[in-house]
Amino acid sequence: MRLRLKTIAGAEAVLEIDPDLPLAVVRAQAASALEMDSEASLVHEGRLLKPDDDDKFPQACGLHDGSMLVAVAKKPRLDTIPAASSSSSSNAAVGLERAQAANAVSPSTLREGPGDDEIARQAQADEDEVTARRVQEEVDSTLAREEQVRQAMGDARAAEMAAVPQLVCVRGEIIASGTWIPLVIDTGAQTSILTSGLAERLGLLHHLDRTMAGVAGGIGQARVLGKLRGIVVKFGELELEVDFQILDGSQMPMPNLALLGLDQLAVHHMVVDLDVRVLRIGGCEGYSVRMLEDYEIPVDFRPNAAMAQRCSIQ
Repeated sequence: MRLRLKTIAGAEAVLEIDPDLPLAVVRAQAASALEMDSEASLVHEGRLLKPDDDDKFPQACGLHDGSMLVAVAKKPRLDTIPAASSSSSSNAAVGLERAQAANAVSPSTLREGPGDDEIARQAQADEDEVTARRVQEEVDSTLAREEQVRQAMGDARAAEMAAVPQLVCVRGEIIASGTWIPLVIDTGAQTSILTSGLAERLGLLHHLDRTMAGVAGGIGQARVLGKLRGIVVKFGELELEVDFQILDGSQMPMPNLALLGLDQLAVHHMVVDLDVRVLRIGGCEGYSVRMLEDYEIPVDFRPNAAMAQRCSIQ
């Protein structure tokens, strides 16, 4: 069994012991390993191993492989120091001085100071404090490194997400056709639009007002075929009348595109709340419609990277 030894002065040693020998042998071996001039008091995890424990085996005293023991030299008692004759007073004084220096105490401390138990407890408390501080510093360092790694991963993930075209959509059910479509919320678009192919698929072109034909400009241009007025769209449980311009789908970045622009957002007092991902209809305290997750958007309504870089209708 291997034990770690340490003194109050900071001396350290590693002691190999036979676990089948009593604690008294361990005590003597510890004093020898630390080159102590006197028998050592041993402290383990804040508990003084008393002389009553000397006949016990190390494991019975709570020791195990790798245990830390603090060794404290037992103090000489003044009444055990022989009285010096007049001819040898200087030698006695030197002996007393050495005894005091070895134990780092004053004469008054020898007479009235704390006993071995208190010194041992204080030594263990100091050792525990140093160990706790070292462990805490290691934990803090580890946490700081983990936080740096998380931050780096978060930055990389944010950059990755920023590079992927994202749509902010809500589910809108076109009552006339009984079909739902994802409506893209675009606060940068002046008007709400449907592409011509999607309008035809929904059976809405026979309502088209062709007097509103023209050209829509933005980053590029697209031909406006006309306008649909008062198309009933159901948002959740709420039905609204929405106007759409119909654009030539062959000139659009997406053949199937339904977009809510500023015109209808303003008419219906819609508030885009990206924090909780809802569209509020009727103001900040209005009816909430949750935004669709990417996986909920049908494949034929999703743009590819090339499409995302093309024109935006103003």
